[in-house]
Amino acid sequence: MWPWIDEFARAVESNATALDTVPAREEAADKAIAVLTEAGKIKEPTAKQDEELFRLLDACRMFMRDRRGIDKLLSAEALDILLMLSENLSWSSRVREESLKCIVNLVYSRPEFVSGILVPKRFITRLLVIATFGGTASMHWLAWKVLLVSCEAPEVPRFLSSSLDAWQLIHGTIFYTFKHGNQLEIIDGARATLLIDLVKLVTVLVNDTQWTAEQEKLMPALFRTIHKLGGLLLEILRFKHPDISPLNENLVELKSKAMEMFMFLPGNLLAAFVQQQHKENSSSKESLLFPVLDHLHTMLLATRIEKTRPLKDMLPTLIVCYNLAKTGDPDILTCFKQTILPTMQSESAFERTKALFFMQLKFFFTCLDTDVRRYTSEWLFLLSDENGKCLQLFIVASRVVQLLSFSKFADPSENNNNNSPCVFSEDVHAPHRRGERNRLAAHERSRLRPPRRSPALNIPDAAHGKHSLLANVAAHAHLL
Repeated sequence: MWPWIDEFARAVESNATALDTVPAREEAADKAIAVLTEAGKIKEPTAKQDEELFRLLDACRMFMRDRRGIDKLLSAEALDILLMLSENLSWSSRVREESLKCIVNLVYSRPEFVSGILVPKRFITRLLVIATFGGTASMHWLAWKVLLVSCEAPEVPRFLSSSLDAWQLIHGTIFYTFKHGNQLEIIDGARATLLIDLVKLVTVLVNDTQWTAEQEKLMPALFRTIHKLGGLLLEILRFKHPDISPLNENLVELKSKAMEMFMFLPGNLLAAFVQQQHKENSSSKESLLFPVLDHLHTMLLATRIEKTRPLKDMLPTLIVCYNLAKTGDPDILTCFKQTILPTMQSESAFERTKALFFMQLKFFFTCLDTDVRRYTSEWLFLLSDENGKCLQLFIVASRVVQLLSFSKFADPSENNNNNSPCVFSEDVHAPHRRGERNRLAAHERSRLRPPRRSPALNIPDAAHGKHSLLANVAAHAHLL
């Protein structure tokens, strides 16, 4: 039907020199728009038409990676045609998906175009309608991907964050994707990609939302939906599966993106939300801050022990911990202190684990990442009741517990009757060990200094950490 398509597709796939010049690219873009316009008028496409249009869209997607001479393919007219093809359920899923991929390339890194076209001409509303259609996970992912990439323009998050329909659709999609079917699929494949990009979009919208009592009174239904969405993200942080390692790369990425969302909530609001969620799940034996602390331990293992993730990935979790501690809530501070701060008691596995993780946190005091160093030191300083000497003692305690644990492994005579290397045996050597413990503590006190706290140090709010997502939202996307 369209013989030119085959010629164009072969030229694009082979990087033919015929398409290197700007005039040739302009001519090809004109022809492509003409064929797409004609295809948009077809109500009941045949199998052959479907195949040919798929080939054209696939070629256009690659052709659009170089924007020289393709103004026609980057116009509002082209966007309208591509949306019409995506909305027409008569075309196959792969045709509709390819047209959405072309839209991603059309709006990618073009905030001025998006500001002037996407919101005023109701293209966002049409994309939200496409996201309600039945179809594959990849189809839904592409519809949301267009919106995520478009968030470089401030008008898009402003529009979406004030739309009840958008929040309800996001909540419903995340709920279905996370809860439905085999949960092994949420860490691999199209469902995993959809879930991660939706959580990224939620983070952008939460950062744009005005968290005031007046706004909540004006839009109670919208804030109730956001509250339900927050509970769902806490479930994601709690997620465990017997067949999935807690250090699985995709699972850690998903939980890190969920933590980024909580990073942008005001501290008092976040603390109240966490406490309310804990009360609603009163049957659970988990601690108040279990989702946050569990992910903190996972990230410490990934960044400091396994070294599978960069140090900067610790920042969202540290900011959340700092914001929670900064509220001064007694329950939150008690939970943090019981789980984070070490003691001199090395007999229990729990205390030895605390000492291990505290030593990893102590490393951040001297790391090269300024933000990680700042938030770690200020958070632990708050947990030490803003007393530098107390913080120094906790550092000494963690080191002593580690040294004593290692010495028991090295000296078999220290083991008890059941040969457990993790329990002190009570014998005549106990006073000698107490003296050794005191000498180790004295050595650590002389070697370590408390972290200096400059009176001029101003801790920025959560927006300071937004560079990972909001300062360059396009960094999470790429031309398709």
